[in-house]
Amino acid sequence: METKLVTVQPAVGGMIKASKDSFVIPKEELKDFYLKFAFLLNPDSCSVNRTEFELLNILLKDLKKILAALTHLNTHPWDEGIAEIQISCGVYSLQDNLSKEKRMQMNTSTGKHLQFLTQMAMNSPVFKQLFRNYHNHYIQVESLVKQMAKEMDQQKQ
Repeated sequence: METKLVTVQPAVGGMIKASKDSFVIPKEELKDFYLKFAFLLNPDSCSVNRTEFELLNILLKDLKKILAALTHLNTHPWDEGIAEIQISCGVYSLQDNLSKEKRMQMNTSTGKHLQFLTQMAMNSPVFKQLFRNYHNHYIQVESLVKQMAKEMDQQKQ
């Protein structure tokens, strides 16, 4: 008995494998995903009166705002300044004119702020990953919006 080798085009959830390491999602499925994503991200801006083009533009603006915030989180030197804060607050808390109660309050407050800065510094890789993910979404939505705008212009002519 003879067997034939059959090559199957791998597909996962509608994605078509384009090369060894990448998948291509058909534009219509991508558009459906981002329309749902727009609703999940900002349900108040999604009304039945809006067109798909308007919803994707709103999503694009929301993604741009998120990227701006993540840029600030990514570019801030969270680990710098911790030692300076400790030194300056330490000197202040050693003053003789402060009551023990006031000194304890200040130490507790400073500790909370330093703990926050330390956690932010530790989460820096997560912020970078979030930025990459949202940037990829932004690029995809921007591409869809440009394609839709081009199609709308062609229909008008």
